[in-house]
Formats: sequence, C-alpha cells, structure tokens
Amino acid sequence: MKHLIIIGLIFVVIMIISEQILKRKFKINREINEMSKVNKRVQFIALTVIFIVYMVASLVVASKDEEFNIVYTLLPFILANSLLRAFMQWNYNRSAKIWITDLFGLLLLVVFLVIVLLFPIR
Repeated sequence: MKHLIIIGLIFVVIMIISEQILKRKFKINREINEMSKVNKRVQFIALTVIFIVYMVASLVVASKDEEFNIVYTLLPFILANSLLRAFMQWNYNRSAKIWITDLFGLLLLVVFLVIVLLFPIR
C-alpha cells in the first residue's frame, strides 16, 4: 500500500506540473466556459449516471470479494468521468482548449492504471 501511495503522489505532482506547462503552451483558460446550459445539463446528467453506476458496481464487488481493493473500481470511474468531460469540452467548447488538459490527465491516469494492474501491490 505504501508503494501505491508513493506512485500516486508522483503522478499527482506530474499532473500538476504538466497541466501548468500545457496551460502556458496552449494559452488555456479554465475560467472561460462557452458551453450552453443545455450542454452543461447533459454533461451533469451523464456524470451523475456514471457516478451511480460506479456506486452500484463498487457495492456489488465489495460485497462479493473479501479482498476488495477500491483502486480497481475507483480508477475506471475516474477514467470514465475524465473521458466524458474531455469529450464534452472538445465537442462543445473546443476554442477554450480545456480538453487538452483533460485528455493529458486521462493519459496519465491510464498509465497509472496500467502500472497498478501490472504490478499488484499487496
């Protein structure tokens, strides 16, 4: 578990630093959000559905598996969440370029997930 925390902290630091670099390079301003209210509402509903599915899946897996590790359900939830947000930003708010940082964060999360799955930490 100690190794997982260390790897997680390293990825958080990498994400923070890389997001700042991407913001400067592409002149990304997260305060600008040109999405219409309808699109924001669709995104909110989709994120809510993803969260409900995550909660149900976590409860089912936790009740059936005695050696349940929250990482195995939390990371796919964050992946789905990030992918939906990046898609919505790319599709409806492309000029703000927020989707670039979202996709890069998604890429880092996939790398983290692969590391966690390939090298099980006990």
